[in-house]
Amino acid sequence: MKFFKTVCCVFMCITLTSVTAQNQIEQAKTDSIYNWFIQENYAAIHQQFNPEMKRMLSEEILESTWGQLLLFFGNPLETKPKVVQQLDSIIVVKMPIKTEKSAMVLSVSFDSIYQVAGLFLTPGKINYTPPEYVNPEKFEERKITFGGKHFSGTGILTLPKVKYKVPVVVIVPGSGPVDKDLTIGSNKIYKDLAWGLASFGFAALRYDKRTLNYQDKLLQQDINGEKFTIQNEYIADLKDIIDQLKKRTEINSKQIVMLGHSQGGYLIPLIHQKVKGFSGYISLAGTLREIPELAMEQINYLSSLDSSQADTNTIAPILKRMLQSTSKYVNQMKYDNEVMPPYTLNYWQYLAKYQPQKQVLKIKQPILILQGERDYQVTLKDYQVWKDCIGLKQNATFQSFPQLNHLFMAGEGKPNPNEYLQPGNVAIDVVNAMVNWLKTTQIVTP
Repeated sequence: MKFFKTVCCVFMCITLTSVTAQNQIEQAKTDSIYNWFIQENYAAIHQQFNPEMKRMLSEEILESTWGQLLLFFGNPLETKPKVVQQLDSIIVVKMPIKTEKSAMVLSVSFDSIYQVAGLFLTPGKINYTPPEYVNPEKFEERKITFGGKHFSGTGILTLPKVKYKVPVVVIVPGSGPVDKDLTIGSNKIYKDLAWGLASFGFAALRYDKRTLNYQDKLLQQDINGEKFTIQNEYIADLKDIIDQLKKRTEINSKQIVMLGHSQGGYLIPLIHQKVKGFSGYISLAGTLREIPELAMEQINYLSSLDSSQADTNTIAPILKRMLQSTSKYVNQMKYDNEVMPPYTLNYWQYLAKYQPQKQVLKIKQPILILQGERDYQVTLKDYQVWKDCIGLKQNATFQSFPQLNHLFMAGEGKPNPNEYLQPGNVAIDVVNAMVNWLKTTQIVTP
């Protein structure tokens, strides 16, 4: 099988509900799509897509994603009972698949005329092992809801068992439809961070990103004229979350810190401008460069790992779309199929106006920049950009970790995506760096 290891495979957590006997057409089509993957008939799968999906997801991407998952999880052995969910006018069918090494889930979204409006191949449920630095006797957890009836979301507030009001760290996720734990195989990066912070006396809030359950809806609304941007992907939910935290009796409302990972770190200057109430900021593998620029570097890096599998005909159109999504070109584009999927032209045009390297200078609150030196997605080049922009400001603190990758887990050798699925935890050094900064920094809202 020929495939190219791209960043197109989206990892997310799947929550299964009970199977219904309804939606037989959608379930039968999901069976067919699964069988076509087995037969490597990507053209047949592509024919089931609606026009928007056909523009955004090519046969080559289907091939590369399937090939990548087979590497990680081994060949499929059997399927489990399907789960059917309805999200407004969209029907989602989720098929758990047992594989040689573990499990994965095929999720297919169908529109009202039974065309495929979304497709994900994701890791299935694997047991999680907490890190040694976590002490579950020192904290408890509360479920929160936010987002209103149209975009109802859930989060977990982890609270230390103390009798005084505590500071809270809000974990703002990276790109893609990620769950509250950033579940990747058996690893749960955001749970590590939340439980680690709570073990040392700080509350933490982690939440399902809106695109986890509503990406198809947001994309459809974009087609219908309601633009899909950072505003409805991040900002709206964060405003609701902050309002709720300020009202909780366990929380010190003047000590609410934002922790942004990856794209979440990239958005710190924008969120600072749009969301009031944060008294400090932590960037984990954040960048102040444009995301499409980083994505092009990632594609080139991954192709260099195994040049024998790099297909120029596949790579060239992907790189072109990424380039056209940058601020230099995106305003000249007219259609979604000219820019980097799964995001829309409106999404990238919104970000084209964002100037993080200038806006970060306006932040007066304390800011901690943490970087893994083995990170190939957000690299030391990005760490240096932070230093160039705010390295001389008294409110900025920097620390990098030689052995850590984009998930702040330790590894050796040349970094690659395979290591993300190796069981592990966020390094204790990262938790210690945050705890020490929180204890020694004046994180009180001006």
